[in-house]
Amino acid sequence: MKDLIITINSLDNIDIYKDADSFLIGNEKFAVRLSNSFTKQDIKEATKKAHGLNKNIYISVNKIFLENEIADLKDYMTFLKSIEVDGIFFSDFAVFTIAKDLNILDKLVYYSETQMVNYMDAITLIDFKIKGVIISKEVTLDNIYTFANKIKKGSLGVNIYGYYHMFYSKRKLIRNYFLNYKKDCSKYIFNKKITIKEKTRQELYPIFQDENGTNIFNDEILLGIDYITSFIDKGIEMFIIDGIFEEEDYMKSILEYFVLAIKNPGSKYSELIKDKYPLKKYGEAFYFKKIGITN
Repeated sequence: MKDLIITINSLDNIDIYKDADSFLIGNEKFAVRLSNSFTKQDIKEATKKAHGLNKNIYISVNKIFLENEIADLKDYMTFLKSIEVDGIFFSDFAVFTIAKDLNILDKLVYYSETQMVNYMDAITLIDFKIKGVIISKEVTLDNIYTFANKIKKGSLGVNIYGYYHMFYSKRKLIRNYFLNYKKDCSKYIFNKKITIKEKTRQELYPIFQDENGTNIFNDEILLGIDYITSFIDKGIEMFIIDGIFEEEDYMKSILEYFVLAIKNPGSKYSELIKDKYPLKKYGEAFYFKKIGITN
């Protein structure tokens, strides 16, 4: 059973992205790299609205937590349990421990963007009775298929669209840069329309700073639409469409292409998207690019 999961910026997106199966949201106090930060009341309303449309609400709780944040985290997860969200995407095992105490392990989806790189880890986590795992973005296509062949229970997921994350620091690097030159940085903070360029490269890397620190993303957008039917055939269920940096109308169009690709496989939908949006830079991430130690 496929689960098309899309990140959203507002409650209105739930109606606009009606072709999605699930919506991924979060609060900046407990999550990083969000399209937007939702208050508790927003999350409660989003859950009610999504459930009314027979859709799922997943909550990103992917921050790495400090000891003095654990009490607030437990209160937050107790709240999420009370409003019956459908899933909690996590990376810090403090979330796992609290979920175990709250008897909601079956809501957890392990989503560490760089650490889920072998199927044995996935099997181990699923054996702990969590809902599922998301394979890391730097895993090759062949190794994604290996995951799918080896995982016999629980839900397996992949990122299928979006800028993939390269770098995170809790330091406020944009602020520090402008402080060093004694310049005002206010218009660059919480601004998701700026890029950074290295002297030795031509690529423009999206960068933004918020309360949680600084994030830098690859300049290419992962576009895995041509592989989604093969993923489904292999038993992969969850597909994350991440709209960070993107406008609403554009994301609605991208979602429609994914739905079309699932209903009518065979066409080269990536080429249709590239033709429609020639100014965007798309790629296939690490599908055909192994990383690691080389001689």
